[in-house]
Amino acid sequence: MALRVIWFNTSILSREEAPKSLEECADPKYKGVIAVDVRPTFFEMMEETGGPWSNEELRQWARDVAALDPLWIRGSSHGFRVLASGERGLICGHQFHGLFRGDRTEPDDPNAIVQYISEAGHCPGLRHNRDRAATAGAENGAVLFGAFLAADAGHAATEKANPGYSSPYIEGSLSNRAIKEAGAIVLEATKEQIAAISDKMNKIILTEWGFPSPVQ
Repeated sequence: MALRVIWFNTSILSREEAPKSLEECADPKYKGVIAVDVRPTFFEMMEETGGPWSNEELRQWARDVAALDPLWIRGSSHGFRVLASGERGLICGHQFHGLFRGDRTEPDDPNAIVQYISEAGHCPGLRHNRDRAATAGAENGAVLFGAFLAADAGHAATEKANPGYSSPYIEGSLSNRAIKEAGAIVLEATKEQIAAISDKMNKIILTEWGFPSPVQ
């Protein structure tokens, strides 16, 4: 599962000052505070995948974000360094699991310098990432591994390895608690839905951000 949340540096923004939704991330008060990933991944927010944004709403949001003088970053490792150092104080819609790589922070530690907020209203980004390759060399093993991941033992092992990858559908998991605390609903998109609109969405956002083509 890939769930995205709002990251913020607690020495720059208090939890009360930090945005509670992707829409709020475009507020002018975050000018010079926000960092933005150059690989836009907000396709679940579009109407084509059950989200709330039309094409024009997405364009306007992208324009508003570009006006905030963002620091352009790439990936969660870069993003964590930028926030932990205090270079910027906010990243919106970033990967939940990226916070917990390499014991970067404790999820329940109120003193962690980089903390997260589950977005109120909508939690975009939930999708199934593990598939069996069509040309798998050990098909039976791949099926068994998939069955393990879907079982309680697999969920427990995944959450132990990285709490940010925990299933929002397992009662008491970190993702489940975060979504409930935010009073949010989860937007799900199949890979078919994502493939149908992701290139179009990337071009829309990157055009508004001034990038000539999608950044790989």
